[in-house]
Amino acid sequence: MNRSKVDNGNAARHPLISEFANDADMAELIEFFLSELDHRLQVLQAAWDTGNLEQVQSLSHQLKGAAGGYGFPSISEVAAELEHALAIHTPGSTLPRDRFESLMSQLRRAQAGAHHVD
Repeated sequence: MNRSKVDNGNAARHPLISEFANDADMAELIEFFLSELDHRLQVLQAAWDTGNLEQVQSLSHQLKGAAGGYGFPSISEVAAELEHALAIHTPGSTLPRDRFESLMSQLRRAQAGAHHVD
């Protein structure tokens, strides 16, 4: 199954819009955050695919702060959950794939939401 196609379809049906979408002072900052999401998604996916959990944890930490500051608390929350799960992860234990997939889904929803505020 082509997972990204399924996720992108769900994202389009349920876009995520910044809480600050109607704040003219935040528009440029939100636009910049959203313009960087494609790159962040690619880097995050590559780090996960190669098992670079330190990088996934670091990127999750960055997203936790940035997303919250740009009005995306649900991304911030899921990123914090993934960061924490990786911090307590021990070799041989099950990876928190559900949290990773949830973060990726939230990021795709934010990308889809960008097209709704243009």
